[in-house]
Amino acid sequence: MTDWSLLPEDFLRLILDKLSSPLDNARSGAVCKLWHSICKQKTFPWLLPPDPDPVHHKLCLFSLSDQEVYHIKLPELENKVIWGASHGWLVTMDEDFFVCLLDPFSKTQIQLPQNLKVNKRLPLRKVVMSSDPRTNPNGCIIMACTYCGLAYCRLGGKEWTPFPAMGYQIIDFTFCKGQFYARYYHGLFICHIDSEPYFTQLPPKNLQMDYLVDLAGDLLMINRFVQCETPAKVLENVHESDEEGDETEDDASSDVFRENEHESHDEDADDEIEDGLKGFGKCPFQRQDYAYVDHLTCCFSVFKLDEKGTSWTKVNDIGDQALLLGSKNSVALPTCSFPGCARNAIYYADKYWLANDRVVFNEVGNFHLKDRRIHSRHVFDVYEYNAYHQRPPPIWFVQGSLQLPES
Repeated sequence: MTDWSLLPEDFLRLILDKLSSPLDNARSGAVCKLWHSICKQKTFPWLLPPDPDPVHHKLCLFSLSDQEVYHIKLPELENKVIWGASHGWLVTMDEDFFVCLLDPFSKTQIQLPQNLKVNKRLPLRKVVMSSDPRTNPNGCIIMACTYCGLAYCRLGGKEWTPFPAMGYQIIDFTFCKGQFYARYYHGLFICHIDSEPYFTQLPPKNLQMDYLVDLAGDLLMINRFVQCETPAKVLENVHESDEEGDETEDDASSDVFRENEHESHDEDADDEIEDGLKGFGKCPFQRQDYAYVDHLTCCFSVFKLDEKGTSWTKVNDIGDQALLLGSKNSVALPTCSFPGCARNAIYYADKYWLANDRVVFNEVGNFHLKDRRIHSRHVFDVYEYNAYHQRPPPIWFVQGSLQLPES
């Protein structure tokens, strides 16, 4: 049998660089460590749509790079629900509420300890890993947020260790600068992993934020703003986005939410935004028109924590980076390794509630920090909230470890 890892690296690069399909690139990266190290330099982000029927054998992947939908046959997903993703691993939970990590391309599975305390109606909110188990199996720490609180385990460990009970108040958490950070309703905390886990709070208190993201060692917080429109206007905007598959109305320039009202729209800004992918022009998710969807995203604000961890500075340009935001997984990507994506942009996909907390909808779109505009948006899978039947939101999935370009 041929040992593909013995192929000369230069020769292998010539072959793998010819791959144009994100799925072919992902599958090639699962062959061995050498192939993985080459393929991961071209990062292809995927979006997993919500799946209301967990009893299936196929994984649906929407590629942002070529705007195509791919299906992978995965018997390993039978009777399991995907509740998140981190470092190229899917986080699944079975009918017995046991959590497992799954690499959908190599089909490798890692069973996590079985003592994680969950609420059976609302089992798993988010899972974040400190590193990729492939590259750092001995140092990988896994943090899970359930509606019973935060808990962590080490890869290969035998049990989950809970943090002091504050889990029901958590907004988001992430791993950055060698530490886990958690945002609660009353502030931002560092999660200290010790024999007795504990928190320390960072100033200022009562921060307003929706997402935490690690950007090359800088901790970012991102606020999402909504625009309350009349039902007719909402449906008009959604229909316009569907028909044009390009730019929508200048939702983000609303006088209500624009922080710098004296700024006029820069007509030349569009010329500076990279051509190619506009976001979700061919989004395959089935859209539904509901008159009560009236809290759509209009803009985002980004802030960076200083080195002392005492203050936040507003960021208007994140350079050659793109942010993928979602409640299950948020990640920053270098656009040089992100084919077809605009720099200095935010791609968001999440589940949101209306003001009455009875109606849930999923919204995906992309927002450019340069001109502060929503460039494409889709609303889909609108349904009435049911505490006994929870559907996961759309989930970002990026294969393998990310490597930032050398400066």
